[in-house]
Amino acid sequence: MRLCVVAGSGDLPKEILKSEKKQFDYACVIVLKDNAKIEDYSEYDSEEFALGQIGKGIAFLKKHKVTHIVFAGAVKR
Repeated sequence: MRLCVVAGSGDLPKEILKSEKKQFDYACVIVLKDNAKIEDYSEYDSEEFALGQIGKGIAFLKKHKVTHIVFAGAVKR
């Protein structure tokens, strides 16, 4: 199983990634621009996208063959 965390601000996205290492074979991160810092996820395959870049986000998910998605953290518009 392959997980992608769509990360907003706060510690919740990082906590999910830590706790799910046992259950998932692979994890990557979509970092929401102006909400989370990409450098906080340097140990994962990660890219930063703005909220309106849905197409690029979907391409990222397909590229990494993601099977499960979790949205975590606060998001400001």
